[in-house]
Amino acid sequence: MSGVSHLGQTADGVPVMAPTFLHASAQARLEGYALECAPGTTTILDVEATTQILVQGGQFWVQDCARGDKAHFSVVDKNDVMGLHTRYGYPRGTPIELVRYVKDYRLPTTALWKEDIIMPTVAPIATGLFMRTTYEAVAGGTTRYMGVLYRWYIGS
Repeated sequence: MSGVSHLGQTADGVPVMAPTFLHASAQARLEGYALECAPGTTTILDVEATTQILVQGGQFWVQDCARGDKAHFSVVDKNDVMGLHTRYGYPRGTPIELVRYVKDYRLPTTALWKEDIIMPTVAPIATGLFMRTTYEAVAGGTTRYMGVLYRWYIGS
């Protein structure tokens, strides 16, 4: 007997492994943004979730990085969505970092660099939270440029 049984193994009892891919009935979106980063500064881009989204990752590119430049990708609350501003007495608008998905990504000093960051699952982001991109540019060099393309699904 040949083939694969309903138990995920061959007739000889050998397990069958197959890659799985994200399937979402929700509407897929790709949305891009650009940053211009001066030497010796930290540049922040906040993108507000105007509806419940499921973020899977995305892609970014950087140009003219200097040795020591770093990028971070996180989710912050500035609208008291999680009730932390009320609980701790922070004024609305104060960013509270909830999770940092990418920390201290050391950017290469090549003229142009592109990176895909695609997770095997999605992270739910509630309406009113912000996806934050942070670029830390060390002193020296020229203006740096960064493009971010988020991949998300609209859903619950």
